[in-house]
Amino acid sequence: MDQTRILASSFSGCESFEILYVKPDWRLRKRDLGFNYLIDDLQQAVEHVPGDAIILHRIEEFFEVQDRIHIELFISAVTSAAKQVGKKLFITLQHDEAHQLYLEQVERYVDLELLVEKPVNGIDTREVTVLYSSLPVQQSNFSLVRKALGHFALQTSADMSTEESVDSGKILLISQDTALVNNLTYLLRDSDFSLKVIAPSVAEIVHQLISRPELIIFAAAESETAELMRIARDNHLKVLRISTEGYVRKLDRLQASQKGYLDLLERNFYLEDFVLVVERALRTRIYDTSFSELPEETPYLDCKRGFFERVQTFVDNGLCFSIFSFRTPGITCLENAQVLAGRPYDMVCYDEYSHTLKFFAANLLAHNAALVERKVLASDPDAELLAIQEAHEFRAGIPVEC
Repeated sequence: MDQTRILASSFSGCESFEILYVKPDWRLRKRDLGFNYLIDDLQQAVEHVPGDAIILHRIEEFFEVQDRIHIELFISAVTSAAKQVGKKLFITLQHDEAHQLYLEQVERYVDLELLVEKPVNGIDTREVTVLYSSLPVQQSNFSLVRKALGHFALQTSADMSTEESVDSGKILLISQDTALVNNLTYLLRDSDFSLKVIAPSVAEIVHQLISRPELIIFAAAESETAELMRIARDNHLKVLRISTEGYVRKLDRLQASQKGYLDLLERNFYLEDFVLVVERALRTRIYDTSFSELPEETPYLDCKRGFFERVQTFVDNGLCFSIFSFRTPGITCLENAQVLAGRPYDMVCYDEYSHTLKFFAANLLAHNAALVERKVLASDPDAELLAIQEAHEFRAGIPVEC
């Protein structure tokens, strides 16, 4: 119960669990040995049975009327035992006349209380109501629905109306960075994963964690929701953190790994690094950073011929790039610019009329502008960056203009 704070995480991250319940001879042994002895025995069972979660099933069966004075001692002992060995502890409780008595005795140990109704449609759906949560939950009514392979998914009424399930492959992006949102929306638009974007709000994050997204991308100040991210990691949700800092040290990445993050990327990350981490987390391809199906062509093109057609190819294929436009008084012709392109698929064109140089950088995002600026300034110290256009600003099938 110490770690059971969010509805979605009730059984999340538990690869195996043990159910402890009252055997027929429990009461006879209790009368012979005393209730305290049996509490000690139960503590040892919690510590030593296999599995990473323990369910105390029908907890009211552990108590006869005269034993109810021991309720708080009982819960304190088993929760402490579970916490010491890093196991999750859950209880089920029959909703009867003594229900409130148990809750009053153990209230300080409860992080989440759910009321699960009897099945309404065979065994496929049960109504779930959040009676209490130590963290805010946006709504209190859910449905527990049987999915493929015998798994169950918690769904809201909105989820059920759109027939969305946890198997749809959702990536949750926690960020208020418009540029990042635009780029990731573009990058993932044709993948098998839907991108859900939310602000770093405690209530909204709690609500979204219910659906157990395949990956959480956390791109906000860690202090804002540090406790929620701890809960996500404790429940084996995959969390990639994007720092708010422009530079990340190796020590920072090591410490992030020790906290349970998949990885820590700097704010101005390179697309290839991001794709590598995400594909490792999702165990599938989401983007071809090598453009293996596109032929490499000459990197130096006339702005009136070839350049825009080549850009159009990238747009129509949904590939990522940025176009950096510079005023370059020191570069007076395309020949002077031919020291710039160095990476595969980079392209340069020069407009002699406006003295403007356009640098097409495959796989670079706008926040990587410093890399391109350094190259251009090396050829023309008076160069001035005028504008940056990213791939998401263009539309397939619509002629490129820049």
